[in-house]
Amino acid sequence: MADENPRLTESTAYGQAQRTRGKQAKRTHNKLSAAFARTVSKPGRYGDGHGLYLLVQPSGSKQWVQRIFIHGRRRELGLGGFPLTTLAEAREAALANRRLARKGGDPLADKRTAAVPTFEEAARAYIEIQRPAWSNLKHAGNGPRRSKHTPSRVSESGA
Repeated sequence: MADENPRLTESTAYGQAQRTRGKQAKRTHNKLSAAFARTVSKPGRYGDGHGLYLLVQPSGSKQWVQRIFIHGRRRELGLGGFPLTTLAEAREAALANRRLARKGGDPLADKRTAAVPTFEEAARAYIEIQRPAWSNLKHAGNGPRRSKHTPSRVSESGA
């Protein structure tokens, strides 16, 4: 008879049965344990609470993902792979992201603005680092060549 009652819900999360009568299930956090994260192998998304999930891929790889609303839009942030990022570190990062988003900030802004150097910038930096070690100073003045696709510098004379 209990199965026919529409107000009786059953939730099976990680093998634990939870029954509530006419009430919403209490939102919980810190549901996962380090031992569970280490031993789980079944592919799926396992929630820890407050938008933090352990995502287990069919290949067996595990990564921490956070679902969060940033400026009214739901986003998923990758917090790192499981063996390198512990459960405690993922919780700390998720909490910091939630606080920043709640204050109106954008946790993704740092990732977006991270400057990746162009090939030319990386080549020039490498040459500057290696220049003192070169035995033949004739080559020290030669930098990376400009290709036909790179705009050349305009001379001061305007020609």
